[in-house]
Amino acid sequence: MDITPLIAKDKKSITGHDRAGFYVNGDYVSGSIIILPDQVQAIAIQTLKDLTLKLLQPVIDSKVEILLLGCGEVHLQLESDLTLSLAGVGITAEVMTTHAACRTYNILLAEGRNVAALLIKGNVNV
Repeated sequence: MDITPLIAKDKKSITGHDRAGFYVNGDYVSGSIIILPDQVQAIAIQTLKDLTLKLLQPVIDSKVEILLLGCGEVHLQLESDLTLSLAGVGITAEVMTTHAACRTYNILLAEGRNVAALLIKGNVNV
C-alpha cells in the first residue's frame, strides 16, 4: 500500500532508499540522513555508536516527540545515556532497521505526528 498520497506535499517523506542513500520527495540524498517533516540533512555517521547528542541537535531544536533510529539491516540498541538524555528533552527514541524506520516515519507523518528519523545508509551494523 502506497501511503505517500496521504502525506501533505509540503512535508518531507521518504519515497525510496538503497544502500547508498535515500529518496526524499523524489530527490536523492546520498549517505545517512536526519529527516524532519520540514527539512532533511545529511549526517556523517556510519553506526549508532557514532551518534551523539550534539549530532541530534536539529532534532532536539525541532521539538519532535518521536525519533526513529534506522540502524541498518540488523536491529541494535541505543546507548542508555543517549536514550535518557533524549527522554529528558521529551523525545522518545525507537531503534529499528532502516527499512522499518523509513516505513514507520512515513506512516507517522501521514497521521500528523511530530516525528523525525535518523537513517543510517547501507548495511553497516557494527
